[in-house]
Amino acid sequence: MNKDPNKHIKFSIWYVLLVVLVVWLFQNLVFRPFIINQTEVSYSQFLDDLDAGKIVTVTLGSDRIFYTERKDPATKRPQMIYNVVRVGDPDLVDRLQEAGVTFQAQPPANNLLITLIGSLIPLLPMVLIWYFLYRRMKYGGPQALSFGKSNAHEITGEKTGIKFDDVGG
Repeated sequence: MNKDPNKHIKFSIWYVLLVVLVVWLFQNLVFRPFIINQTEVSYSQFLDDLDAGKIVTVTLGSDRIFYTERKDPATKRPQMIYNVVRVGDPDLVDRLQEAGVTFQAQPPANNLLITLIGSLIPLLPMVLIWYFLYRRMKYGGPQALSFGKSNAHEITGEKTGIKFDDVGG
């Protein structure tokens, strides 16, 4: 019961970054592959569905093809989106046009490494400036931000003992 009222819980940005990282890893390593594996069909099944007229829309990705089947009114099953590993089929676009299917291309996804580098490089100059200022404040005390100030001091004539009449005539 002796709780110190002055004791504060420190909030750290590292906790937020850790949570974001864990959620991102879960989404990319667990959730997304699970969903993709649940709806993945073979390329021959895709072609059979295309020839049978079951497909409504097709999205051509860089490594996968996503397609939506027509909803069958007899079944109460929700409309599914299936995916297929993309095969180098030069006649695929012609087949899609002949079947009257709406299709579109999807741009390739960005690489994680390129995204991180592109995000961190603009921050580098700010971090370097912060580091430089931190070092100056650590060793320089209150004069850490005194860039370009002169250390010269004015000396008045009374301190030197020399008068104008002695040197100027």
